[in-house]
Amino acid sequence: VYFLTILFYICTLAIRHNKAGKGNINIHVDENIFSISNTGKTDSINADKIFRRFSRTSEEKKGNGPGLSIVRQVCKFHGWNIEYKDTLHVFVIKFDQA
Repeated sequence: VYFLTILFYICTLAIRHNKAGKGNINIHVDENIFSISNTGKTDSINADKIFRRFSRTSEEKKGNGPGLSIVRQVCKFHGWNIEYKDTLHVFVIKFDQA
């Protein structure tokens, strides 16, 4: 159930922040890793704001910004780690190997 909640939020954000019309979303699943990326704007994502509740990285998009904050809290609760790579549009969740 928790992973489905995370999957819903991350996929929704990947769609919402993707290029309109011709964007791509890539999902990779490995034994203990889930990653998702999109072809959003090439602007860097603000590292100070990305996981902060009610903080948006773009004023152009709808939403009030709690999605990644919720995802991070659920991951933290389960001992999982979420990070984004290259300060762009790649998010990786590493699951506890216990």
